[in-house]
Amino acid sequence: MAARLTRSHRPADTSLPVIESTPGDVLRQAAAAAGDRIALAEAAPHS
Repeated sequence: MAARLTRSHRPADTSLPVIESTPGDVLRQAAAAAGDRIALAEAAPHS
């Protein structure tokens, strides 16, 4: 009979720093960096 596992643990990946930002923060940064260039106007899922 196999041992029953009751816990799981994986150590945190500390190879890169954690960046405190939201998706909105990232979008604002990208918009500021893009200046007056045209952005994606519409997207649709693949059929």
